[in-house]
Amino acid sequence: MKRTNFIKVLCLLSMLTATGLLGQVFKTQDRAIKETFAEADTVIRQTLFLDKNELNTLQEKSKCKFNSQIITYYVGKKDGQLLGYAFFEDEIVRTKKAITMVVVTPEGEIEDVEVLAFFEPEDYLPITKWFGSFLKKKLTAALWPGREVHAITGATLSVRAFTFSTRRALVLYDYLRNSNS
Repeated sequence: MKRTNFIKVLCLLSMLTATGLLGQVFKTQDRAIKETFAEADTVIRQTLFLDKNELNTLQEKSKCKFNSQIITYYVGKKDGQLLGYAFFEDEIVRTKKAITMVVVTPEGEIEDVEVLAFFEPEDYLPITKWFGSFLKKKLTAALWPGREVHAITGATLSVRAFTFSTRRALVLYDYLRNSNS
């Protein structure tokens, strides 16, 4: 009887996975922060509360809609020196969420873009090498799919979602840098 129940559970899990009802979580936020700021002696969680004018300005600069006026991000430091910023976002890709981490260097360049969870079918998830095309990019008019960002047939919505995440992170970095000076 126990073996039969075990087989039923396995069958149910495989069906849920095959239909995309179970999402793919690749890494927790805590683990991503620890790996990203492995050299840091201080990692500070910050929360930014944007008013409507600030939100509108940031949306205009990024040319992307923000999901919230409340932005949580992490700052890594070593010996008082800034190592970078990590921004986390959840974005609806097609009908389900993707959770990404975008790391920005003190110079305002993308250091890393990592998908922590992806609840769409994995066919829509670009390969790791594709995410490498964001490295060292700054916010420019060319940071769009079909320009500096390679388009991927069959994953257009994913490409857009991840590009928007990087654009928002870069605009937030610029906003934070200018407001702290």
